[in-house]
Amino acid sequence: MKAAIVGAGIGGMVAAYDLAQDGADVTIFEAADYVGGLSSGFKDPRWEWTVERFYHHWFASDVHMLGLIEELGWSDKVLFPRPLTAVYFDESFYPLDSAMAVLRFRGLPFFDRLRLGMGIAYLRYIA
Repeated sequence: MKAAIVGAGIGGMVAAYDLAQDGADVTIFEAADYVGGLSSGFKDPRWEWTVERFYHHWFASDVHMLGLIEELGWSDKVLFPRPLTAVYFDESFYPLDSAMAVLRFRGLPFFDRLRLGMGIAYLRYIA
């Protein structure tokens, strides 16, 4: 069987991988000069880290994506560095990297802090 995949984003690459695993002769067509689609990144030679081209990523809790990465033998290439997320408010920097840090931040009304903190906790522990 021959298969044509349009787009070398995550969806196209996974479809091509699965089809090839099933014995298909796969050709991928991509308009850009890079692969990865919305999840691709770029890096200036002076930078230590790659920056996302768009805001697409996966979390440490995305077991299906991490399972695929392990199956491909790329686990040693995946890092989950803890980023410093902070906001400058009232002449000081305040970390906003956890639900508790958001709850302690006085730059937002209490219910906004509660709502944002619950969203962060959901993404970290449930999603």
